[in-house]
Amino acid sequence: MNNRGEPRHIFMVFAICLVVFSPLLILFAPLVVGETVYFDRSNWVIYLPGINFILVGLSLLSLLLGLLILWLKHIKPITIAIALLLTVASGVLFYGASLSFTSLTDDTITHRLPFDKEKQTYSWADVKSVQYFDNEDNFDLKPYYVIYFQDNKQLKLVQGGILDVKTKIRIDQKLRSLKTPVEVIQQK
Repeated sequence: MNNRGEPRHIFMVFAICLVVFSPLLILFAPLVVGETVYFDRSNWVIYLPGINFILVGLSLLSLLLGLLILWLKHIKPITIAIALLLTVASGVLFYGASLSFTSLTDDTITHRLPFDKEKQTYSWADVKSVQYFDNEDNFDLKPYYVIYFQDNKQLKLVQGGILDVKTKIRIDQKLRSLKTPVEVIQQK
């Protein structure tokens, strides 16, 4: 007598494991990718925008849906095709999450958005002006920089987490040394 379950139950086990470990994966996967793929000794900081964590979450959700379809709808050709499609979508979303970053060094500001083909690198001399939104009176709002470049593009850096006070001091010193205009705006 064979007491082994149906083959589709293995997908249930994988789905349960994914649900259990997904909070850790959502939190640490973008950080590990950012600190390994974009690591350089000259970096002050590698800033990962919140969209990376959202894309990893969507990637895991897509993978989870693929596993659930295989488990709940039995293993049929149409469910296999849908599960494969969801798995490919999961890979694409994770790839997009691994692309987005901002790094600051003594010489450059490098930035890439999710799914962009090329990263944009600016020297600090390319910075036209900076607005710093401070939160002296309102601690619910995080302070942030909006950096305007000569080509009229802008970059927003939210302070907190990796972009700490030490990095803020380095940014401020760099901007002062280049005599870049900085406008401080109080958030309300």
